[in-house]
Amino acid sequence: MNQPNAQSDDALSQPAQDELAIDCPRPSGFVLQKIDVPVALDVLDSFLKEDEAEQHETFEYLKRVLDETREAHGERPVA
Repeated sequence: MNQPNAQSDDALSQPAQDELAIDCPRPSGFVLQKIDVPVALDVLDSFLKEDEAEQHETFEYLKRVLDETREAHGERPVA
């Protein structure tokens, strides 16, 4: 039996997933919380004060592992 392409009124009354408020629970159970932006920026800035060689080594490791994971799923490497 063919299903109509139109949405029901119930579907129209529900907001799209990307329209939900940031602190609204998702069907997955995951809840995004508001963050303190200045504190988050301070944390990110603090990363720049760390050992540059360690940063490079960590980036290369993460990139390699990401590429391996992407390859295992038939996706292209990061580049």
